[in-house]
Amino acid sequence: MTGISYVNETVNCVTGCTKVSEGCDNCYALAMSYRLWKMVDPKYNGVSYCGFSGEGVNWTGRINFYIEPLRRVLKWRKPKRIFLNSMSDTFHPSVTDEQIKAMLDVIRQTPIHIYLLLTKRPERLKDFTFPDNVWLGVTVENQAMADLRIPLLLQTPAKVKWISVEPMLGEITARWAKWVDYKATIKAQGRIFHLEGLKRLDWVVIGCESGVNRRECKLEWVRSLVAQCTEAQVPVWVKQLEINGKVVQDVSKFPADLQIRELPNG
Repeated sequence: MTGISYVNETVNCVTGCTKVSEGCDNCYALAMSYRLWKMVDPKYNGVSYCGFSGEGVNWTGRINFYIEPLRRVLKWRKPKRIFLNSMSDTFHPSVTDEQIKAMLDVIRQTPIHIYLLLTKRPERLKDFTFPDNVWLGVTVENQAMADLRIPLLLQTPAKVKWISVEPMLGEITARWAKWVDYKATIKAQGRIFHLEGLKRLDWVVIGCESGVNRRECKLEWVRSLVAQCTEAQVPVWVKQLEINGKVVQDVSKFPADLQIRELPNG
């Protein structure tokens, strides 16, 4: 089971991470990893620590990898949407190519399931071939990350390409939702990418930040992005909103115009 409303299950082969952009500042996976380590879960050994000078919990940079949780999916007979590695980033630089290929191999063996992969490091995506039952996504917390990450995502041959605008930290222009004739050179993580002929997004998920230190997510930002995607005929899933100072996940309690939970055609 999972608390992520658009999937049925979560499976974690990778634990540990490092912060890479503004969306990582209040990482829920970091706090949860530390709690699980304190509960003596061996999968989380050494991936986080609590500082003694007031800086709080942070990642150590260590990455642990376990293929066994994913191999258990081989026995599942009922089709599911599975979020892979919700507690880390599948394409973190310390996750090896061989480890990623091992996960993709299991995915290929289980075509009845759909796997959602989400990354903040899309510069690695072009190095892999993804089966049709992968929905490949990037996190887009603000316009700067949209302009950096979405073009790299759209260069991949993934059958379904999606973005998670969570946490939504500002208004975003969904220029990539439509087909565009586009050429650009982007530098990401020290690599140069020459991009052209971009395709379009297949799905957009939107959500506010959660937790006691959450940052503002204005409803007008959400409405603007929903309207842009609706105009471009891109399905939208509104995951959670801040309403009257509280994070609300019950879609029936959203404003009527934001009670939208659509899935991609893939």
